[in-house]
Amino acid sequence: MEGNIYIYGDIYHDQSDNAKEYGAVSLKSVIDQINAAKGADTLVVHIHSRGGDVNEGWAIHDALVATGKELITINEGMVGSIATVPYLAAKKENRKSLPNAKTFIHNPWGGLMGDAKEIAKYGDDLKKEEEKLAKFYADQTGGDIESIKAQMDKETEFTADEAKELGFVGTISEPLKAVAKYTPKSKQSNKIDMSEVKDELKEQKSLLTSILDKLGMNKKALAYTLDNGDIVETEGDSELAEGQPLMLDGEPLGEGTYTLEDGRSVTVDAEGVVTSISDSEEDDSEMEALKSENEELKAKVEEMEAKAEKNDSLLEEVKGEVAKLAKMQSTYKPKAQAPTFKKKASEENKDEKESYAAIKERRKAKRNQAKK
Repeated sequence: MEGNIYIYGDIYHDQSDNAKEYGAVSLKSVIDQINAAKGADTLVVHIHSRGGDVNEGWAIHDALVATGKELITINEGMVGSIATVPYLAAKKENRKSLPNAKTFIHNPWGGLMGDAKEIAKYGDDLKKEEEKLAKFYADQTGGDIESIKAQMDKETEFTADEAKELGFVGTISEPLKAVAKYTPKSKQSNKIDMSEVKDELKEQKSLLTSILDKLGMNKKALAYTLDNGDIVETEGDSELAEGQPLMLDGEPLGEGTYTLEDGRSVTVDAEGVVTSISDSEEDDSEMEALKSENEELKAKVEEMEAKAEKNDSLLEEVKGEVAKLAKMQSTYKPKAQAPTFKKKASEENKDEKESYAAIKERRKAKRNQAKK
């Protein structure tokens, strides 16, 4: 993973945040960029600077080397004067230059007001710095120190090719170009078959995904925000759990107990591995409420089960009674009823009976007369 450092502008001893507003580069601005690229194992240092303060240039050089990371420096226009020192912080094979970039070296210079002793001392200091620079250039380029001193004396500017020949530059790189080109299948038509392009892209994506899966490089990290705003990540795509490493800017999170934005506390050991996770107070109260609610629901369920069991027993009893009633109905035969008569006739019926009896008497009297 690469991180980028930009030294664009003159190098000055100004550690204020607004220095960059007038094109100044300081040790602080470079340190800030280094800290922002903590997760990188390689730092690409882009330089376009005429130089500036000697002490600041050496401080920036030392800060870059102290990272212990692989350094790649690129001359993207001008590396002049003290800007050559941070540029030469990288190994020769990692020092690059664009084809039109220039390198400029000269003896250190400055001005001072004071008495003869102060001015004489300042001259001695400049001479020491001159010797220091010449030796540094010779060590980093493999060049002859006397030849380098002569070039510094006459304030020499090198082209990219000359800088490479003298050992300041390792390789000359072509600037990146944005090129779009399409060659039609036939001269008769310039129309692009987008379906073919999509199919080709899908096939490439599938192949790349397969390769990354096999290499174990296709895992997505899950991110969590700490209460101070820092974003930490887990390895892989599984949820935060004990035994997982937590990373901050690509480096293991330091030992200690941290509070996540959601209120959970996470304890991490010296290697950045999670040893414990505790829920937030809000989660605890919510959990207690859920437990209480579950107990109430459980009691209601048990009550309903008891009622259901009782109803089942009552249902079985009713079923038995119904079966008994059905059996009784199937074997029951009603007894024959005796005819019933009216015990008391109406007055009209009584008269009719009396008339009938009289008729019978008259007929009997007639029969007796006929016999005589």
